[in-house]
Amino acid sequence: YLVHEEIVIMVRSRIASYFVFRPLTSRTVEEVPWQYFQSRKWTELATILSNPEVFMILTNSLVGMFDLIIYWESLTLDPHSSGGGANIVDKMEDCVRKSKESQFPVYEQIALIISAGDILQRLNFFDIAMTFFRRACDLEDREIGLSAISKVEYMLKETRVFLKKGDFSATRRMYDRTIKALTDVVDVDGDGEITYEELKATDAGTLLLDTEEELMFMLYEGQYYSSLEEMCLHMLGRDEGRPTNELLLFDVLINTYMETGKLDSAHDFMSRALKAIKLPECDEFV
Repeated sequence: YLVHEEIVIMVRSRIASYFVFRPLTSRTVEEVPWQYFQSRKWTELATILSNPEVFMILTNSLVGMFDLIIYWESLTLDPHSSGGGANIVDKMEDCVRKSKESQFPVYEQIALIISAGDILQRLNFFDIAMTFFRRACDLEDREIGLSAISKVEYMLKETRVFLKKGDFSATRRMYDRTIKALTDVVDVDGDGEITYEELKATDAGTLLLDTEEELMFMLYEGQYYSSLEEMCLHMLGRDEGRPTNELLLFDVLINTYMETGKLDSAHDFMSRALKAIKLPECDEFV
């Protein structure tokens, strides 16, 4: 019901001040940044978002993470475009430094660095995001000890960065390295291959299956059909009784070749796919 903008900004500032001097709670980290954001108080907003305690509370929920993305998108805009003109990399580094100076537990420092990398990636700071993920990996390895599963999960994070960046060749190379590392971890029967059931038995395997779908889409958008063929053949070779992604990918590739008049490519790929199937008697394959 307030009409004049100056009065609205003053009231929002008073609301923010009220919460700033109260104990840090989920309500505080929700209310204060929002009031600063609405009143375009960019310096104050950047300062509170680089507070590691505030940062950790926000990144612990999907809503908080979404809010952070919105805030930083505006903070990094040029002031002439009604943005804050802030340097997000410097602020993230400041947040990491403060967490170390405040003697946060190591696992919380690691989580903070990973979350910072996630935000940087979503805002298209791909190369910087990669350095944050690698720093988290090094810190975990040095202070806690990096398990084989954790190593795979970090490799998948790098794969996703390459995907978002649009570097399809680097994505494929990193994905192949991840497959090999994962095979060493979850290959229970020691036959050198990973089955669908083995994949689903680990967090890293589940993460890999999720990434698989994303990789399919990105490679298709980039028209990397040969890479998609190799990916499909690898998936068809898995010893599983309920195929999904592989048959979808197979169908897409065959139809793409048919629609573009590449009949020889379609025939050749179909022949190779039939040879790759380990369970030809499975209804879905039939």
